[in-house]
Parts: sequence; C-alpha cells; structure tokens
Amino acid sequence: MSSTTLPLRYIARLTVEAATPLTVGTGEPGLETDELVAVDVNGLPILPGTSLCGVLRNLATKDLEDEAVDALFGYQKRRKRSENEAEGMGSRLILSSGRMIGADGSVLDGLREIDWDHSFYRRFLALPVRDHCRILHRGAADAEGHGKFDEQVVYKGTRFVFEVE
Repeated sequence: MSSTTLPLRYIARLTVEAATPLTVGTGEPGLETDELVAVDVNGLPILPGTSLCGVLRNLATKDLEDEAVDALFGYQKRRKRSENEAEGMGSRLILSSGRMIGADGSVLDGLREIDWDHSFYRRFLALPVRDHCRILHRGAADAEGHGKFDEQVVYKGTRFVFEVE
C-alpha cells in the first residue's frame, strides 16, 4: 500500500462584512446581558473558526449531497453493532478564526495595543444589547420557558478576515 502526499496546499483568505448587526455568542451570560459576544485577547469581537465552519457546512448542505459534505467537513457516526465504537473522518478543511479589521485596514491578529480613545475602537468598549422574546408555535410569548432574553451584537459594517485551507 502506498501513501500519496499532495505537494500543494490551497489557502483562501476571505473578508466578510456584517450586513446587519451580528451576534456570535459565547454561550455565557454577562452582568448586563444574557449572552456575550465572543471576543479576542484584545477585547474585540471575533468569529470563532468553529462557528464559521458550521455556517459553511450548512451552506454546503444546500448544494451538495450528504456524502460530499461529509467528505469535505468530516463526520462522526455511531456504529450499529456496538454503541461503544464510533466511525468517522476528520475535516479536510482548516479554518482560522475571523479576526476584526481595524481602523487602518489591518487585521487585528494577536495581542495588540488598542487606542481605545480612537472613535473607531471606542464603540467596541460597550457593544449594544438587543432585546428578544421567544415565540411559541402559536405566536404567543413563551413566558414559562423564560421568553425574554437579550444579547450583545456587533455593529453592522464590522469586517472580519479568516483563512480556509
């Protein structure tokens, strides 16, 4: 059996811009909100690579067969013979996290000294909070399931850069 090593690696560097206010939550509550936005080491919003991968996988399922999506993004399934054994394959894609683009157009990757007095960065010190209400299938508020919740959002127009290998 011979193993084939592919000599080429393809890397795409993509820039995305929030067309509407965006939330990528941490799953953790804050003092003033039910859900905090994911931030990097500098305290600026970030798009986690796992979230980006989930969005890309979801988009791929609309145009590709399940087998093609599994071959690209990987999968893990339980075998029917034994509940303790699993079969699967890792993703063929490697995604970086989406790093914010700063006021000067540079990607804010790694620990940086941020000029919080600059009007561009000052806005990110306290992100806006949006109120929401869970709605039941009947169109009424879900009071028993803690219907009211709020979450931080990132401003419309915020740009991020990430890489796909």
